[in-house]
Amino acid sequence: MEQEQVTNLLSPKTTTALRIYLLGNFQIERDTTPTRLPRRKVEALLAYLLLHPEQHSRDTLATLIWGDTSDSLRTALVTLRQHLGETLLLSDRTHVQLNQDFPIWVDLHVLLDWAKHPDKMDLSDPEFCTSLLALWQAELLTDFYEDWIGVEREHYRAQLLKFFLNLTQMLRAQSEYKRAIEVANHLLRFDPANEAAHQHLMFCYVAS
Repeated sequence: MEQEQVTNLLSPKTTTALRIYLLGNFQIERDTTPTRLPRRKVEALLAYLLLHPEQHSRDTLATLIWGDTSDSLRTALVTLRQHLGETLLLSDRTHVQLNQDFPIWVDLHVLLDWAKHPDKMDLSDPEFCTSLLALWQAELLTDFYEDWIGVEREHYRAQLLKFFLNLTQMLRAQSEYKRAIEVANHLLRFDPANEAAHQHLMFCYVAS
């Protein structure tokens, strides 16, 4: 992967005008300017659709977010289109889904994309690892308390732990002990009892 492409993926300032942060507090930026949607439930709906871009029935979404099948969903969809773009969503009378061709940068998606393509990572570049760590500073949607969030938080936490553990192993295998230690310590912030991370740390400290 070309260096310019790597930079664009990691740095939201060089990619699309619309950026959404799901790790930590929910945040939306337009052209680097923070913006908010008018209602929290609308933000929750958008967050769920970003985590699950497949097609959903309207009744399922309405029940999940509002606890009923009222007109709240219809109003929320109008709000999302008005604030973020008419082509953000694909919908008909019975189903809704995120338009996967809509230009949008999402911090969690960037990390998960790298997890799928570890062979593309330039581990010799210290800024690359630093940028990866900077994207994962908190758990998923820390300011959301809906019932469905807990399951999502644990699911993506497990995926990120696996990715950063693999990253530690790759750095260690390339004798990049200082950066391997940095990544392992970062991982332990989210899982202090992670035995594999502690083993990597002990080896790297001895080796370095």
